[in-house]
Amino acid sequence: MPWRFVDDGVTSDLTVLATGRDLDEVFASMADAVTTAMIEDPAHTVAASVTLPAVVTAPAPDLLLVRFLDEILFYKDARGLVLRAEGVRVDGDATRGYTANATLVGEPIDPRKHVLGADVKAATLYGLRVDRKADGWEAEITLDV
Repeated sequence: MPWRFVDDGVTSDLTVLATGRDLDEVFASMADAVTTAMIEDPAHTVAASVTLPAVVTAPAPDLLLVRFLDEILFYKDARGLVLRAEGVRVDGDATRGYTANATLVGEPIDPRKHVLGADVKAATLYGLRVDRKADGWEAEITLDV
């Protein structure tokens, strides 16, 4: 699994650690973690009846990650949708800034169909980091639940 919940994170929230060969993989893994925190087994229980584009920008990869995850959470709160991120692509640099593009696919939340988990309210700045490693990238974020 390219992501995992961290047991030593903030006790009232969820902390996630994700790794990947590039930022695309890390952001996709983080999106999977957020959706999994909210809905049990979303890869098998969330149909792709709704498709939305997601494009967010930020001056740095860590802030971009927060904005990206908050985009998923916005649709949960504003439209009652549970969404997975597909085709995640992160581009940019420290001079031009960074952009994340993805297709969000999912459906309205249905408690009769979906086993509900945590109500993730936001991706926070607490303990936030996105670091380049020798073999790829690693990110850690705390989710407010």
